[in-house]
Amino acid sequence: MKLQLVLTVDYGQSSITREQAKANLEYIAQHAASEGLMTGDTEGEVASWRSEVRTFVDLADMNELLNSTDRETHPQTAQEIGDWDDDELDCRYDR
Repeated sequence: MKLQLVLTVDYGQSSITREQAKANLEYIAQHAASEGLMTGDTEGEVASWRSEVRTFVDLADMNELLNSTDRETHPQTAQEIGDWDDDELDCRYDR
């Protein structure tokens, strides 16, 4: 049997960095595995597990950034978007 847990976290306007947030979420998976939380009090055994922390941006936020005439107001956001890999962006466009 193979199952998948999807956990989506919106940190809003917090002061946590993307790297800190990713590390925290990865720790959650590692902690669950090391503490036996994936099987609980059952006789079950986990054959294997993997975790992946992905970053995505909301389409509305992306449009605001792209339509901004003053890129100086979003230097960190613009730099972060420039650093993302294609598979980290999860944007959907309505046509």
